[in-house]
Amino acid sequence: MKKLMPEEIIIIGAGPAGAAAAVQLKRSGFDPLIFEKEETGGLLRNANLVENYPGFPGGIPGGKFAALLEKHLGNLNVRMVPEEVAGAALKGGYFHISTRKRDFESRTLIVASGTGPKKFSHPCVNAEIENRIFYCVHPFARTRGKRFAVIGSGDIAFDFALNLSKKNDVLIVNGKSESKCLSLLGRRASENGRIVHLTETAIRGISLEGEGLLLSLNRKKSGLEEPCDFIIAAIGREPEMGFLGAEIFGALEELRREGRIHLIGDVKNGIYRQAAIAAGDGIRAAMEIAVGRGCRRGF
Repeated sequence: MKKLMPEEIIIIGAGPAGAAAAVQLKRSGFDPLIFEKEETGGLLRNANLVENYPGFPGGIPGGKFAALLEKHLGNLNVRMVPEEVAGAALKGGYFHISTRKRDFESRTLIVASGTGPKKFSHPCVNAEIENRIFYCVHPFARTRGKRFAVIGSGDIAFDFALNLSKKNDVLIVNGKSESKCLSLLGRRASENGRIVHLTETAIRGISLEGEGLLLSLNRKKSGLEEPCDFIIAAIGREPEMGFLGAEIFGALEELRREGRIHLIGDVKNGIYRQAAIAAGDGIRAAMEIAVGRGCRRGF
């Protein structure tokens, strides 16, 4: 694999955290390199409406917000590598970043890789059924006239349902007696004629039915069958850091003290996964890097 000259700063992830870090670093005179395996925006691309980001009093659709982030990075000529990071190791004082195509090196690493979904597992799920189970909704942005089953009870499940319901019918399968989402999301779902919310409902089985799926459900001790075209699982998320080598984790605190590595955004924020918080993390990390190098340009 071709090896490039060492980069000054590498950012993994182009969601709000990584994008904000890149913008602030550019303002301070740096030229970061961003790796993003999918598209700019991260989970924002799935959001029905971002309502708590200052400056958008009427809220902004997640897809539109992601497009603005991409435009902002483009206007600043931020360099992007549209490849997935397969591994990150620490060797000889440098971070070694590997994709399937090539290797990179950097003295400073910003990890803004966000979270990955918890996978839905059930004894009845075979390869054919698994191909109809998804964990995000942006691939269905142009889909209409289908029926989706969203599994989950939290904010993401209800936000996914609201997003899909613009052009499709949605069934929310909630195993709990109540939802765990924000009350306003629950209210919007209940007022939406294209969304049906089933509480205390467990999946007994999933089978292929014609060109779609048939869900066999247990609802409050009663049997129920519901057809759908696709399943969207929104049952939780976990930090996406599996690409980091053991030697990085072993030296993590020392690397943080030295300002060599920064974990920002959803990858470290637990339940506080909000675009505004992630963006703030990114700007702070960039400013800490600049201050650490005696650079205050662009503040």
